[in-house]
This record gives sequence, C-alpha cells and structure tokens, in this order.
Amino acid sequence: PAPRAARRRRATRLTCSFLRLYKVDMTTLSPTKARANLTHWLKRASAGEDIGILCGDKVIALRPVRVFAEDSDYAKREYGVTGGELKTFVKRADAELKQDRRAGRVTKYKGDIRAAIRD
Repeated sequence: PAPRAARRRRATRLTCSFLRLYKVDMTTLSPTKARANLTHWLKRASAGEDIGILCGDKVIALRPVRVFAEDSDYAKREYGVTGGELKTFVKRADAELKQDRRAGRVTKYKGDIRAAIRD
C-alpha cells in the first residue's frame, strides 16, 4: 500500500480534477460565496445557467422546479385522489370547521402556546 501522504496527494489531485470539470460547465460556489449574494445566483439559475454549491465533496445544483397550477393533477400525484374527490373532501372539511366555530370548539391562536394548550 502507498504511504498515507501519497494517497492523500492522489485524492487531492482527483478532487481538483473533478472540480475543474464542473467549473467548465457549471459555476461552482462555496457556501459562503453563495450566501453572500444568494439572490444573484438564484436569478442566474432560474435563467437557465448551471450553478452549483459545494457541500463537502458534493456539488448541489440550483435548478428551477416546475410548480403545477391548482387545476393540474397535483392531488392525484401528491395524495392519490382525483380532483373531484379532493373537492368533496375540502367541502366536507369546510363544513366541519364551520360547525366547530359555531359550537365554540375553535379558538384564535394568540401567540402563547402554553396558554393555548392549557385552555
């Protein structure tokens, strides 16, 4: 086996080569540099530029995420129900909430969790 220092030098060279490959195609930042001007980097990533933030020996990519409209199949993907089933559930939950409010079982949270639990 190679001495520890030689193994460490080889690992460092590999890591540097690995990071150089990423820097060709992706802007790679340290967490400190990314945090200092996060809005700038988020805007560039949302415009389609490849931006990565180093986290130990990994690069975490910033990528836009598609957000689905309310009328899409979100309920089916997330909960395994159809849009009609979700509407029925919401209607029933709203009716139950209305009943609970009328019966005084719902109170407004005033910011003190201990008092809310005690009551």
